[in-house]
Amino acid sequence: MHGLTSNRHVRALAMVIASTLTACGAPGTPSALGPLVVHAGSATYTTIDGPEATFEGIVRVRALGDPTPNKIGGRDYQLVTATETLPMPAARDMVAPFVNREVIVDGKILTQQWPDDGQMHAELWIGTIRTR
Repeated sequence: MHGLTSNRHVRALAMVIASTLTACGAPGTPSALGPLVVHAGSATYTTIDGPEATFEGIVRVRALGDPTPNKIGGRDYQLVTATETLPMPAARDMVAPFVNREVIVDGKILTQQWPDDGQMHAELWIGTIRTR
């Protein structure tokens, strides 16, 4: 056989696909991600008052239409814990690989007034994030 249809090429392609699915966390394939440094050590993160804390939950994509001051590309993220849902507007798409995964986040809570509703809201700024 010639070209891309040879058995050797098919086996090589199958290995690449399998390793990609494993790395991306294909259904039924356990895969650990992180730790990923998001804001830890940045000038903004270090100026946020309050201690760094550990939060456990599931990263979700915030539904369009929910209030947020920093929608980026029509998508925003939140951490859903056992007791609360914390917006993570400053996380941007760095946390996209963690969506729908159980995670551990070391971060800080920043409480600020959102311009769209004038209310005070707590936001989670991620120092680091990793899967559980």
